[in-house]
Amino acid sequence: VYEGVVKNIKIGFVKHPFNPYARIPGEARITLETKDDSITISVGEEITSQLVQLRIKRGDHIWIDAETGIVHKVGRVKGVEEAKYYDIDSTRIEEEMPSGPVKRDKEIVRVFTFNDLDLYVASQRLSITSLFGVELEKEIDEDTRKSVNSMVRKWLEEGKGEIVPGVLFIDDAHLLDLEAFSFLTKVLESEFSPILILATNRGVTKIRGTDIESPHGIPLDLLDRLLIIPMKPYSREEIKQIISIRAEEEEVQLSKEGLERLADIGVSHSLRYAVQLLRPAHIIAERKKHQEITPEDVEEATRLFIDTKQSVELIKQYEGQFIK
Repeated sequence: VYEGVVKNIKIGFVKHPFNPYARIPGEARITLETKDDSITISVGEEITSQLVQLRIKRGDHIWIDAETGIVHKVGRVKGVEEAKYYDIDSTRIEEEMPSGPVKRDKEIVRVFTFNDLDLYVASQRLSITSLFGVELEKEIDEDTRKSVNSMVRKWLEEGKGEIVPGVLFIDDAHLLDLEAFSFLTKVLESEFSPILILATNRGVTKIRGTDIESPHGIPLDLLDRLLIIPMKPYSREEIKQIISIRAEEEEVQLSKEGLERLADIGVSHSLRYAVQLLRPAHIIAERKKHQEITPEDVEEATRLFIDTKQSVELIKQYEGQFIK
């Protein structure tokens, strides 16, 4: 690549081939400078068009990919002679000029997902088959995935890239059916599989769409391939700490007594109910002209908003008065 600060730039314009009254960029001569080097290069029409589109001018820090011809604008460097500067500019300002040679080797790292590569290969096939009037399915087929896998495997062998495993998190995994679990089991066996995390709050229950009972509603052959993290109910101190962290995130101030009362509610009712009371208790405290949430504010919030257990008891008490 050629990287440096633009010391001088001259752009030549030519007549448009279809409009004699219009002029388009033809070629350019540009001088790039660093602390240690200075080179003047001539560029063709494609690179010149990019220089015009990016509005490259004296004082800009740029680099040009010699292989692809793509121009990248990094920012502007202070102190360049005859360069014009503004008090407010959206371009990133650099205090020092870059050092080293102008012509250098630069490692360019591009990040792709397997889905990006699948879509790219599928689009190439679509452009070919569309010439013959053949419609291609929107879903990525198995042949496309195999060709992408072989291409990625070749890049890995040649040292052109590396795989950064992704993370697939599925909440309420018990809602998946048997076909989805079969697909996940197959994916886990592949060499390019992501890190799979499943979350569920079910015990022994039926797998969705079947009469088969299994722990957590997940097939046993998939469970054998998983590491299971044991969970236990939160202690009072843990509930107290979680409420304190949540209050800090929501910028809600709690008194010590108010925090203790919310912790009691978290133990007797549920942590979710205690956390949900933070916002209404904060509004009640503001109406009473004090910043910190007190136990009285929490009690008033519990009178206004009940939890699930209290709601069920209320329904049972007035069951005859509800519309069925």
